[in-house]
Amino acid sequence: MTWHANLSVKMSGEELKPFYSPYIMDGGQNQDVIRIDEVAIEGRLCKAKCSFESYFTSPTDTSFHLSLQRSVDLITQVAIIHALKLTGHEKKEVEIWCPEINLSLVRPQRDPNDIQITMELLSRHTVPASGQRVTPRTHFKWKVQVGASDWFGTVTYVMPIG
Repeated sequence: MTWHANLSVKMSGEELKPFYSPYIMDGGQNQDVIRIDEVAIEGRLCKAKCSFESYFTSPTDTSFHLSLQRSVDLITQVAIIHALKLTGHEKKEVEIWCPEINLSLVRPQRDPNDIQITMELLSRHTVPASGQRVTPRTHFKWKVQVGASDWFGTVTYVMPIG
């Protein structure tokens, strides 16, 4: 491998295609069908068992590995369930925002049928409605672990609930 530290290049159209990830650019992620099999909530602690009904297999890594995108999707869905149950809601009727996410990968998650997610709610604070904002906004911050620390870190979500 030759390192080209001073490389200066501009590419477009067909020149970019050899560099594309089939997962990102050719619809591979659309083959992923994720499922949350079980959620257990004990106050600030939420544990979920998730799996894939089907998934994309990369031509460069022919076995399953949990992508960052799907990790975030699963973590987000589990966070929505946890936050809504803790605040007494029985279904999702609001949109959420993710202003902060910090995840680190230690090793690939390889089992599509046993993805364990553990989330511990670290903080929750509500900003009252004011001005044009007619509903309060609640900020939730979790410590997250996927698998045996395959992915770990923190996530913050904001929901328009009191």
